Amino acid sequence: MPAALIPNICDDDVESSQILTYDMDTEPCQGADYVGRSMLERESIRRDREREGRCADCGVQTHSFMRDEATGMQVKVPLTVKREVHRGRCLLCYPIFPPEFLSRVHRAPENPINPHLQQQQQHCQTTPFSETIAPNQVVITPQSPPTGLPKASRRVSQSNLLGYHNPSDPAVKEALSMLQSMAFDIVDIISAMKRASHDRVVQERGCERLWVLSWEDENSAAIGRVGGIPVVLDAMGRFPLNAHLQQCACECLQNLAHVNDFNRREIAEYQGINMIVQAMIRHMDCAGIQQCGCTALASISATKELIRIIMASGGFHAVLIAARRFANDQSVLRAAYDGLQAMGYDPVGRLPPLGLAYIH
Repeated sequence: MPAALIPNICDDDVESSQILTYDMDTEPCQGADYVGRSMLERESIRRDREREGRCADCGVQTHSFMRDEATGMQVKVPLTVKREVHRGRCLLCYPIFPPEFLSRVHRAPENPINPHLQQQQQHCQTTPFSETIAPNQVVITPQSPPTGLPKASRRVSQSNLLGYHNPSDPAVKEALSMLQSMAFDIVDIISAMKRASHDRVVQERGCERLWVLSWEDENSAAIGRVGGIPVVLDAMGRFPLNAHLQQCACECLQNLAHVNDFNRREIAEYQGINMIVQAMIRHMDCAGIQQCGCTALASISATKELIRIIMASGGFHAVLIAARRFANDQSVLRAAYDGLQAMGYDPVGRLPPLGLAYIH
């Protein structure tokens, strides 16, 4: 993502009045090593960096290698370097947003100029993504490009970026090509999502692919170890109005949280619990998001500390709302039951009183 598009998260007054300029024909800068190189050479550099345990964008070392005594194979170990790398995540290229910034993004007003963004919150339909995904599990939102906006350089606000997609961008083309090919592995998928983090369609396809792969426990563990969790959460934070992306991301997170404690801690540390709750609140009428959101919170509720974080984030009330709004949907009710039970509450035959403010 170009540096000019990153909002000032330290000054509310500056951010609220900030108008950003974006050139639709300019390819995101990838560093001095990329100057004068072809797209194939650039992608080769990025893949080499990923395999060497370095950040694909700037080359900073993010992982070390250790030999697994059981298998005798080399395994990646996430590094932590103050102000540079945090558990395998390059803070120079992908800084960790503070909670107050995430809450402001989720409260961002819908853009009245672009009705495409408003339609995304109203639609919640079931359509299979591919033959590998069972039908009636994924929600699809309208993907037609916004109309009435010039194709050339334009001035856009932060809310406009929520639906941005430029199919002519070389980086987007390359990322979509990688995501559509089944020959690429988990690292390649994550690399493609990082490369075009500003593009809605790339993030949708990336979350879909990671969700499908996460059904295998071995893949779920690998996704967490190579830095897939912050990438998925970053996509959720950038496109909170996209119901399809939010559901795929929540489905992926529920599988990742089910596998091991490392993934659960990663989700909590990168504000993933808050992301899941916000998705459930923002898309209250989407049964798919309510179901996978409840299941994800149930999977995360493995320790008292994690349960406290869920409670503080409003997860308990979000599960109750899901149960009340979909009282005739057995799949949502079962997921809500599991979520409440995992948080230490016995929901059989009774639910605690809930104010109308939480429902409406």
